[in-house]
Amino acid sequence: MAAPELVVGILPSARMRTTDYDLIVTDRRLVGAKIGTPGLAPAAGFVLGGVVGYSIGRGLSRGQAAQRARYAGLSIDQIIGSDRQNFHIPIAWIERGEFTAGINMVVTPRLTLWVPGQELTFKFMNHYWAKDKAEVQYIADVLAKILPGRITFKGIGGHKPL
Repeated sequence: MAAPELVVGILPSARMRTTDYDLIVTDRRLVGAKIGTPGLAPAAGFVLGGVVGYSIGRGLSRGQAAQRARYAGLSIDQIIGSDRQNFHIPIAWIERGEFTAGINMVVTPRLTLWVPGQELTFKFMNHYWAKDKAEVQYIADVLAKILPGRITFKGIGGHKPL
């Protein structure tokens, strides 16, 4: 009997193209669980800025929380099958990766993964307005656990992942 699949960590609010995902990282695969499609809201928030832009962002967060609640109690395989935009990538398929910490209000933290025939980029949208250094370090630590020797880190404040 095979050992159960273990969750290593969850990387929240990772945008790939125009869809937001929580990335569920297991000891076997990276799973993208769709939590929303922001549409024009981020652009409107950027243009409007200030309190209005912040309010739009908070509205997106509430919608994402509702979507996350749909996944509660589901197995990893059930999560993958619950939305046609959900996906999984076996860890063994990831050739290499790069995680960049980002700069407040300029560049979001970004994860780029190279898998056979593709380059996938995820932007961690929680950190556009104010980067949470502890969460950025957590993301780096999770990635270091699953991709030892295959991932590089930039701008993590001089800290090395565990």
